[in-house]
Amino acid sequence: GRTGDKLPARDGATAFHTADYNPRNVRIWVRRRLQSIAMPVTMEQFGKGVVAAGLATVDELRAAWTALPADKRPKDPQQFAQILREQGKLTEYQAQVLLERKVAALAFGNYVLSSQLGVGASGHVFKAKHKLSGREVAIKVLAASVAQNEKAVKRFHREVQATAKLAHPNIVRAFDA
Repeated sequence: GRTGDKLPARDGATAFHTADYNPRNVRIWVRRRLQSIAMPVTMEQFGKGVVAAGLATVDELRAAWTALPADKRPKDPQQFAQILREQGKLTEYQAQVLLERKVAALAFGNYVLSSQLGVGASGHVFKAKHKLSGREVAIKVLAASVAQNEKAVKRFHREVQATAKLAHPNIVRAFDA
């Protein structure tokens, strides 16, 4: 496999995932993710983004806020993001995306992205967590230019099919494509 395809999961197993692959959906997602214009975010927008991304409930955010002494409560979303990172409620990547007002970029099907693991000519690889099962996976998203190339898409599908047939702790497992 290419660099970035084989990624260890937290439990020492390996994981590979491509959620609901459809070239059109990938192009739309990549366009939104990479071409959105970053604008300053307010505290309210940041909080709504955390909730909308499924990273915390309103009650969890309220509890994190009220647990802080009044004089230590953050005055801006960057400070609040730092506190939530320190509490393990957000990753650095999630905080960055939320502060850039790109909430939609954290969701990919039934998965919430937690970090970017790699970038290459063929696309991006992200660490993500399934919303219901909590299973950590790696999601490979083809670049828009690659997704439009029929040969590249077929090669990617063959890679997933070949990987799905293998079962070894040091080899990536494909869950779906």
